[in-house]
Amino acid sequence: MDILQDYLPLLHNLLPPSIISPFFKTLTTIFATLQTISTHLHPLYTRVLTAPDATSVLLLIVILFLSFKILDMAYRAVLFWVRLVLRIAFWGTVGFVGVWIYKRGVDGFIDDVEGLARFWWGEWERFEGDVRDNRRRKEEEIFLSQQASRGRSGKSWGRW
Repeated sequence: MDILQDYLPLLHNLLPPSIISPFFKTLTTIFATLQTISTHLHPLYTRVLTAPDATSVLLLIVILFLSFKILDMAYRAVLFWVRLVLRIAFWGTVGFVGVWIYKRGVDGFIDDVEGLARFWWGEWERFEGDVRDNRRRKEEEIFLSQQASRGRSGKSWGRW
């Protein structure tokens, strides 16, 4: 600060008063604010340095804050890439359907969609039939195993 005080009188000779007056006003305001903050924060600073438990708690809070900020940045990055992929997929699908309609015409497109719907509906019905058959087969196996276990246990009440 001594250097600044040594050179401040020279600024009056080098700069016009319209520039130097707001500069000095701002500089003195900043210096006074720093002095006030320093006097108010000095007791807190000494208390934190003398009490290691408060220092460790403060350090833990700072580490948690920074880790949450890093996690937030990672979350935003992942969210950006997921949104980008979904947008590319959506607009790619729109473009694909547009080219499909352009190549085949509206009637050809409708015929193709009907054919695809019939094909996939048939596959769905075949899958449902397979599920029903497997379910019926499992129920028969359970029923037969229950009958066999009753016969082997020797606890049939109708016989001696």
